[in-house]
Amino acid sequence: MGKTTAKKYIIPRYKTRIVGVSNTPISLISKKARMRELQRAHYNPFKISSSDKIFIDLLTASGTGALSKKQYHMSMRESDESYAGSLSWNRLRESIREFSGKQDIFPVHQGRAAERILSEIFLAPEDVTVSNGHFDTTEANFSKRGARPIDIPALKTSTAYHAQFRGNIDIDELRKRLDSPMSNKIKIILLTLTNNTIGAQPVSLHNVREAAKYAKKFNKLFMIDACRIAQNAYFIWRDEIQKQKSIPEIIRECFRVADIAYMSLKKDGLSHMGGFIVTNSAALTHAVAEKIKNVKKEIISGEGYVTYGGMSGSDMEKGAQGLKEVVRFTYLQERMNQTAYLQEQLVQAGVPIRDDAPPGGDAVFVDAGKLLAHIPPSQFPGKTLEVALYEEGGVRGCEIGSVMLGSRAEVETLRLAIPCRVYAKEHFDYVADVFGRIVKKKNTLSGFKITFDPGELRHFDGHFAPIE
Repeated sequence: MGKTTAKKYIIPRYKTRIVGVSNTPISLISKKARMRELQRAHYNPFKISSSDKIFIDLLTASGTGALSKKQYHMSMRESDESYAGSLSWNRLRESIREFSGKQDIFPVHQGRAAERILSEIFLAPEDVTVSNGHFDTTEANFSKRGARPIDIPALKTSTAYHAQFRGNIDIDELRKRLDSPMSNKIKIILLTLTNNTIGAQPVSLHNVREAAKYAKKFNKLFMIDACRIAQNAYFIWRDEIQKQKSIPEIIRECFRVADIAYMSLKKDGLSHMGGFIVTNSAALTHAVAEKIKNVKKEIISGEGYVTYGGMSGSDMEKGAQGLKEVVRFTYLQERMNQTAYLQEQLVQAGVPIRDDAPPGGDAVFVDAGKLLAHIPPSQFPGKTLEVALYEEGGVRGCEIGSVMLGSRAEVETLRLAIPCRVYAKEHFDYVADVFGRIVKKKNTLSGFKITFDPGELRHFDGHFAPIE
């Protein structure tokens, strides 16, 4: 145990692996050992081993959650690993149909595979995609096709969004672009639910419908990245429609207005792997419906056969059950309360939150630029805070700022993503305590430089060094 452990906390020495079944032990290595790990990893926390070197892991909530007992049972006892015609695929397909209301279902190994397939089918060089917020892999996959992703979040304006829905797309700006000479180049209007690049903030149902309306009016493909659509539906249920629809009904309404949607089962599928593309071909224009036929070809050539799409039978069973569990009110309320609790504790510790926004869905976004105001964006304050968090307390977060997004970065942030059903209140108290110690010595921290830049998605594989 390192000397930095806060004695007033009794931190559980485990993180949940299977809810109600088993736990994974965790340990806090010494500060000296943590410094060695940082140096070995070239100050890139993606390169640090998890449970044996990371005390509390808030790098991502994608595929890192704990399974329920029923998910574990189904994946171990019921999975069918047949290459073609797997019974596990039949169960997953029916679960997706119930969840989304769409009839045409295509499996992929995770969300970024769907992005790649759809971009190859629907995008060409010099095309434009417009979104409330393209995430890192979305932007990379679209850009590889020579397309230009443009973010127009409503957060940039003071009047274009409801205070509780800061993830919205700016409808006024969308209308202007669709009614301009640029319109011919715009091929896709994409909504990400929730908006991960804007602090995991939700999108209102009204905003989804308005975006769909303008997409239809101007004959554009309206697409939804449904990564955390259940969490988004909870905010709609709570803050917009006054609980007049159920969570499943709200989810299906969002899917209904989309021409095509895709989803990573690693997020609101509560699974460790998997994803899907959904549509209703009969409701599409002839030209789009013809292109959709190519999805199967892309899956077979790049993912696997169309009844598993890169997933094992075990993965499909976890996802099928996860889509049933994620819509439960008790689960969503507990998850949102965890995020709100961590954010509240950080604010009390003097930590600024991005745009002083209300708690979002799966993560808390710390405003590293404001906390470390003496470090310019060119020296990566988000990276500085990311490193300091691990050095001080063995906690791993994820920079979302100029390292990850480059010139697209609006704010220098550190994301603290909360894995589903993994950590307890005491873990979050500890994280807040570590931040409190960092706040007290923030002026002693210095920035970072890049020593190896792999190009796109450099936050995954880049090398960094402190500026002396």
